[in-house]
Amino acid sequence: MHTSTRTVHAWRRAGTAPRAYKIGKHLMFEEADIRAWLEARQTASTTADLAASEARDS
Repeated sequence: MHTSTRTVHAWRRAGTAPRAYKIGKHLMFEEADIRAWLEARQTASTTADLAASEARDS
């Protein structure tokens, strides 16, 4: 995943970043945590899109 350091830090401040481990000055992420985080975001996005679409159709 190609994401800027600034974006990752913003996600961490907002509490929306995947679980990370700090080793020295570096953040490390486990692949399983990234995959779970992406899946949760995709589901939330799809649910929000579906709700918005249904609201427009009503």
